Amino acid sequence: MSPAFMRRISIYLFILLLGILSTGTIYAQWLAVKVNVTSNLNSICILSENSGWIVGDNGTILYRVEDKWLVYPKITNANLYSVIFNNKSDGWVVGQNGTILHYNGRKWEKVIGPTDETLYSVSFINPTRGIAVGYRNTVLLYENGLWSKVAKVPMGNLYAVSAKGDFLMIGGGLENRSVPLMSIHNNAVNNISKSLDPNYVFIKGLTVIDRKNVWAVGMPGSIFHFDGYNWEKIEPFKRIPSLNSVYFPNEREGIAVGYDGTILTFDENRWQRENVPTRVTLNGASASEDNYYAVGNNGTVLTMKRLSSNDATPQHINPLQVTVKSFPNPAIDMVNIQIPDSDSTVEGIISVTDSKGNIVLMEKISSSELDNGYSINTSRLSNGLHLIKITNGGNLKATGKFLVMH
Repeated sequence: MSPAFMRRISIYLFILLLGILSTGTIYAQWLAVKVNVTSNLNSICILSENSGWIVGDNGTILYRVEDKWLVYPKITNANLYSVIFNNKSDGWVVGQNGTILHYNGRKWEKVIGPTDETLYSVSFINPTRGIAVGYRNTVLLYENGLWSKVAKVPMGNLYAVSAKGDFLMIGGGLENRSVPLMSIHNNAVNNISKSLDPNYVFIKGLTVIDRKNVWAVGMPGSIFHFDGYNWEKIEPFKRIPSLNSVYFPNEREGIAVGYDGTILTFDENRWQRENVPTRVTLNGASASEDNYYAVGNNGTVLTMKRLSSNDATPQHINPLQVTVKSFPNPAIDMVNIQIPDSDSTVEGIISVTDSKGNIVLMEKISSSELDNGYSINTSRLSNGLHLIKITNGGNLKATGKFLVMH
């Protein structure tokens, strides 16, 4: 290629990056992970930064060793829909035609269950007590080393179950009507969705943080939150594609995934839409201490660094206040940071994190410095996306991002 052609390509890429940054659309945050399967992946359970499991169609099971996902020898041809681990030596998978698999620390084995109905979700209160739900109002309870059918529930297909302590919640849907969200306590089934949106809602994902903090997602694109008394419909955007799964590693952070490559993340009391390098349907989500993960159709595995992975847990949580302006962007040797309409409340500690999650800058900053423009020397920073946070007393005051291109 001629030097002139290469210069034109460089200019084009530079302009493209400027356009991406100006609209906030930065695909570099979410990375596609190569795996040696093309089947649809339905569920993921992360145990640690270097350990985790993924299950999918046609009996697909993947396991993580350090930074690679390896294929586990096939033991079934059934579609597998949900995986959960109580600890690294005690895992469960459920799927098509009543399939139940158990991992004992050495290998996966088939378990004889009490149903041939497809099971879509499994959760455990503790290693000796769990629950699985599925097609045509199927509910199985695991106790004393055995799976058995339990109390009748309203007719419908049950797609989601989540447990915390002695509190269980299940949800689903059937054709053009919803199945009530239900809690199960001491084997008693309670309808707790009377205050839920009366319109048709097809619940596909649930996560119980505690008895007074539950998230649910589903079809059509819906997000609901339960505070222990009432359900509230959360509408952070005008339109959300249908969602298949939701996962919260703690009460402050969460992730929901769904159709059209949709990924939503929850951080500091608000949902935000992520930009990802795919449009395939995403079916499952999980998180390690440092990263988010999402899995989906056609062997798709995505990962992104959690913004709070290197931060101390704040004592107080406030909604996001301000978005930082940074220029020039991309930066070469210097970037200037400024807060639009800055006031005295936007000051405290500024931190800059690189694309690998390393904190490359942390120091005090005043509102006067932000008013006049605060400069960061980027000459020694690595190429790639950098994230900015300004906190005060543990409260997040402002965020931003800039790209370094040497």
